[in-house]
Amino acid sequence: VHTQIEKMSKSKKNVEDPLDIVARYGADALRTYEMFMGPLDQVKPWQTSGCEGVARFLARVWRLYIDQNTGELKPFGPSRSEVTKALHIAIKETTEGIAALKFNTPVSKMMEFVNTAGANLPTREEAEAFVLILSPYAPHLAEELWSRMGHFNSLAEATWPSFDPAAMVDDTV
Repeated sequence: VHTQIEKMSKSKKNVEDPLDIVARYGADALRTYEMFMGPLDQVKPWQTSGCEGVARFLARVWRLYIDQNTGELKPFGPSRSEVTKALHIAIKETTEGIAALKFNTPVSKMMEFVNTAGANLPTREEAEAFVLILSPYAPHLAEELWSRMGHFNSLAEATWPSFDPAAMVDDTV
């Protein structure tokens, strides 16, 4: 089935007000979705359902850090090699993606990190590193999590994490 993609236009009455999107899904979801859509130099069709998917991802990030019953920060967990690997891949992709203005791949690597972590918060160092790489995409969520981890200064003042190539190598063959 061939689908015709139409540009948004006021005259065609197919425009979505960004304020409505923000009201429905939040500013972080809109911002992250816009960066997740693909390279900046390509034309991409807008799909509001994409904002919904990103909002679900950001809600999963929140639940990874915050206990849904108490509203408190979950305790940090032990180091797990698969989580460490997923984090360092995400740090590498985010660092290189931002430098190259390719914002979509880092989001998918962040999603993979959250999937790998499951319901268990990683170590403090890993949890902080993830919030730092999430911050250019979802600054409001990241600042809130950063604050709940006991930081008094903005995460904008924190040092960007570096990736360890050795952590990205598979342990088993």
